[in-house]
Amino acid sequence: MNETNHSPPAGRPMGTTKAETRTVIVDGVREVYRVAGEGPFCPVHSGGPGVHPEYLRLPAPEEHLSMVHVDPVGSGDSDLLPDGDCSMARYARFAEAVLCDLAARTGYFLGHSHGGFAPVHCRSPRTP
Repeated sequence: MNETNHSPPAGRPMGTTKAETRTVIVDGVREVYRVAGEGPFCPVHSGGPGVHPEYLRLPAPEEHLSMVHVDPVGSGDSDLLPDGDCSMARYARFAEAVLCDLAARTGYFLGHSHGGFAPVHCRSPRTP
């Protein structure tokens, strides 16, 4: 169902700390995310398909949280959705895949605009 690929720290700087780039694959579609900082997980989901997520890079919280900067499918380095389904349920499935990949049982979620609706549709993260 879900595959993962953990790569070395990203070559593209996104703030003051280095971010480790990771990938999850759901139904053959690749979603990229970057983890920077230390502490409880805080996935960051930008607004709308096609909006590049780097504008939400917040270096200060990385001092206290593991900020999980998601390139939502259809945005950034993630794949486009072949069927164009940008529904909240679809975004929630990808958000859950990221949380499962991190084995995150608790944390925070920062969503901007369209991205703020994704956690509402998430079920509790499953452990791998």
